[in-house]
Amino acid sequence: MNVPRRILYSILMLMAILSIAACKGRSGKITIDSTTTTITPVPATHAISGVVSGTTTSGVSISLSGDMVATTTTNSLGTYVFSDIPDGSYTLTPTFTNYRFAPISTSVAVSGTDVAGVNFSDVGDFEISGKVSGQAIQGVSIVLTGSTNTVTSTDANGNFRFSGLDSGSYSVALGLSGYVFVPASRGILISNTSVTSLVFASIANSGPFYTISGTVSGATSSGVIVSVVGPTCASTVTDTNGKYDLGGLPSGTYIVRAWKDCYSAPALPYIKSITTSSLASVDITMTAAPCSLGYGVVVAASSSVSGTVSGAVWQRVTMVLTGDACSITTTDVNGFYQFIY
Repeated sequence: MNVPRRILYSILMLMAILSIAACKGRSGKITIDSTTTTITPVPATHAISGVVSGTTTSGVSISLSGDMVATTTTNSLGTYVFSDIPDGSYTLTPTFTNYRFAPISTSVAVSGTDVAGVNFSDVGDFEISGKVSGQAIQGVSIVLTGSTNTVTSTDANGNFRFSGLDSGSYSVALGLSGYVFVPASRGILISNTSVTSLVFASIANSGPFYTISGTVSGATSSGVIVSVVGPTCASTVTDTNGKYDLGGLPSGTYIVRAWKDCYSAPALPYIKSITTSSLASVDITMTAAPCSLGYGVVVAASSSVSGTVSGAVWQRVTMVLTGDACSITTTDVNGFYQFIY
């Protein structure tokens, strides 16, 4: 049976193309009857997979970034997979509301093969915790405001804890009739890590107590940490309207400062004296500034105050420093204490 030359040529060409296409990721040339055809290769793709273990496994969002961007969710067994991933460098990050994972993220290089075993472990939710020492430790009201609003009280040992928190801005304020606390409140930023070991001291003081409040405006207003330093120290975080409120302050003169990463307040701090007024208002205007390397303010240690407590009681005595700086420490077994600020 004679097959026409044209049909035979077409059959041979089709067989060659199918054969080369089957070799995924290869390129080359084929020559039939002095006719050269270039075959464009299909880039090879692979898979990235892993497992999320711990208390929270199902429904965890896994984001892929780098040479390709994608998102997937773990199944009921905590497993996930990204398919059709080309060679390149990637970062995988798990997220689930109110929970944190170890590691926070993982870098992966895909080069000619699948990548399995990119695993994460749920290490629980974020928390804010601490301890109150001094003349009153049990039953102190601890008020948490910010991304979550709730109230708790210290236990018999002065400990307190807020759990199930998401990343965000918070303020912790203390209160108990007849006592003042150093600091009276703390502004806190949770950014993918819990904030623990907060320390507060209680001092008997029947009052009266006053409040410094105001509004932050300008280049930024919400999420600004506003602090006061004086007879006691306190800090809080402005709300979405730039409002702040610092209560439980004994009479005296206070320095008011404001801080937020990538912004700054005027170089000279605001100074406010409260003696007979129940409300002192301080408004602050923020301007743009260079960003730091992360959350927090780094202050170089420049001064120190130290001494020794003697007498009937000398160890584990709570020492409170107030004025242009606020700090708390406890005497050691020899009655020695030291503040570095």
